[in-house]
Amino acid sequence: MNRKSQGKYQITFEVAFAAPPIVVAVANSYGKCYALEAEGTLQSVTLICMTDLITASPARTDMGFNFYAGVARAGEHRS
Repeated sequence: MNRKSQGKYQITFEVAFAAPPIVVAVANSYGKCYALEAEGTLQSVTLICMTDLITASPARTDMGFNFYAGVARAGEHRS
């Protein structure tokens, strides 16, 4: 994992996926983390973590998170 800037992380997978992975990120504290689909590749993904999204001006912030990355089984489609 590489911290690119406050609240922005790039995760590089040791082995590339055969198809673009579906990535789910979960903040370990009060906030939200999500993957930037536009910056995802077979080998890496960029995650953004932000303060709570309830306030009028959420901001990127560093926080702990967990993530899952995987691909759909053959014959299944993303919706």
